[in-house]
Amino acid sequence: MADTDNLHALIYRSQETAPISPGNLQILLDNSRRKNERLSITGILIYGGGVFAQYLEGSKSDIDSLFATITKDNRHQDVWMMATGPITDRAFPDWSMTYRAVTPDIVHMLPGALDPAEALRKTLRIPSASMMTVLLKSLAQTLLPEQPVTPPSA
Repeated sequence: MADTDNLHALIYRSQETAPISPGNLQILLDNSRRKNERLSITGILIYGGGVFAQYLEGSKSDIDSLFATITKDNRHQDVWMMATGPITDRAFPDWSMTYRAVTPDIVHMLPGALDPAEALRKTLRIPSASMMTVLLKSLAQTLLPEQPVTPPSA
């Protein structure tokens, strides 16, 4: 997967339509990894709190085609493409799709973090990349409970 010609990345976030069982999640990962391997697509899937967040890298045409399939997948709703564009190097060159679970204990630590996106990146052991920062900030905002607005002191 060393080909860097026409290398693009795409990040999206979506909401699950129904809770996915651990068994069905494993089937999803196995099928996606096989397809991604065939297409030379690499990336990461992050799932937790009913939210899918994914970073994909590969040829622009393959990434666009895969994203079109994802938008039609009945396991997703409110699919939001957050960024896409050319990249020079893969962030996940050795993974057709790595996976990270955002567990309740991870979500619980976010409100106390100075930078929740950075806390997610470190906790989930995700490499630094500008597109990944966009993804993690959006994911952190989605997972954080609404904070009450405190009026300014007089």
